Amino acid sequence: MADFLGEFREVLARGEDLPTLPNLVFELHAALDQEDVRTNSVAAIIEKDPALATRLLRVANSSAFYRGTEIASVGSAIQMLGLNQVRALSFALAVVSAFSGRRGGLGLRSFWHHSAAVATTARNLALCIRAGKVAPDEAYLGGLLHDVGLLLLDQYFPEWLQQSLANAYTSSEPLYTSEESLLGVDHGEIGGFLLGRWSLPPTIVQMVASHHSPANSPAAHRNGCWMVHAAEVICSGHGLSLSVEGLHVEQSNRMMDALRDHGYDISPMLDELAETSDELANALV
Repeated sequence: MADFLGEFREVLARGEDLPTLPNLVFELHAALDQEDVRTNSVAAIIEKDPALATRLLRVANSSAFYRGTEIASVGSAIQMLGLNQVRALSFALAVVSAFSGRRGGLGLRSFWHHSAAVATTARNLALCIRAGKVAPDEAYLGGLLHDVGLLLLDQYFPEWLQQSLANAYTSSEPLYTSEESLLGVDHGEIGGFLLGRWSLPPTIVQMVASHHSPANSPAAHRNGCWMVHAAEVICSGHGLSLSVEGLHVEQSNRMMDALRDHGYDISPMLDELAETSDELANALV
């Protein structure tokens, strides 16, 4: 336990061994924070990075967002998606790029397919449960990035991940509990450390850090943490889990029953979730 935490803190302190986000992303978010921000100024920033612009157009034209008319320009994509969704997607696309240069044991395609499913489910929960006061775009970004700590383990600490996976397999427990026992933290907390280093909003950092332990999250962010947790649990019961995590289908059934008991039925959305997530994953990677 202490060995991993010591090694991880040392890497965090050095910084140069970790993935980084491009400065353009922070320039974009500074512009979006301005009260009088204009679509053309945001588009001009995005268009400085042709790869980011291309991926944003692919996402805008995916079935997750498609509105019946092909989006051919960054400006049109911004108008269709809205500034808050562009903010969320630009962070997510930057994270995809940050990890795409290295290869670990996890398949990036299946990883982002699962992440897209959780993101879409979390956003739908936020739209349904208005009393939770969680912004749908924040829930979406928290869902999309919820397992980024798993990517970090896979690509930068593969031996520790393999030990955690072996322990989880032997004990028939979920991966995150094996990580807690062996590493002293789970991959949610590891992802939270990284996103905090990247200066992402505290709400997003906590959604990621506490998505396996929402009851222990700070009160100000707890609703969002529960939303991402619920989204992942639901996806695990509908064929959209990340198999290495070892989450149990029974939890998904209980979560769906609890939502129905409170008047929320997201079953119609789940019927199209696999196809939507598959297309969005294609757009991301």
